[in-house]
Amino acid sequence: MTNEEARGPHPMRKRHPDQCGQPAFSIELELTLHRAFSLASQRDHEYATLEHLLLALIDDAVASALMKDCKVDVSALKANVATHIDNELKTQAVNDDRDPAPTPALQRVVQQAALHVQELGGEVVTGADLILAILEQTESPAVRLLAEQGVTRQHAADFVFNLDHRGMLKHPVQPEVVRRPNRRGRGRWQSPARKPSRGI
Repeated sequence: MTNEEARGPHPMRKRHPDQCGQPAFSIELELTLHRAFSLASQRDHEYATLEHLLLALIDDAVASALMKDCKVDVSALKANVATHIDNELKTQAVNDDRDPAPTPALQRVVQQAALHVQELGGEVVTGADLILAILEQTESPAVRLLAEQGVTRQHAADFVFNLDHRGMLKHPVQPEVVRRPNRRGRGRWQSPARKPSRGI
């Protein structure tokens, strides 16, 4: 039995769609979430935060494709996020063997990303979906760190809307998007040129 099997399922893991039709995490995203918790554990942090998640997402294939599409200096972003974690979150360090727990913000981001994919008719949640959900957390340092590299909700949303139901990029990204409220009055980003391709 491996150490991971001995600890039980990962707290954020969802490998298959559930009976309510909620989308599953891609294998890549499962590895990314595990990496985020490992980054917190390596520093003896009590919690896994959005900043740990963002640092892990830099090495996620789909999330990094979004960043490259936004012309992000990935090396600079990685250095800035790591510096923030090591300087601003060092008070989180604890001297025990407990695994890091996800912060409410991290849980909220994962849940919102899954809900958004479900609303688009998608089957798989990817790292790009999490980037878009992070950008909705306007008070988070992770948003500021992304903004410093020019990553906007508009560009992230346009990239995500170009993913098919399996989380694969289907069309070239169109830069122009407009914001429209959905049925619940919350803002959603939609491309004026075509309907979202998720679910096609």
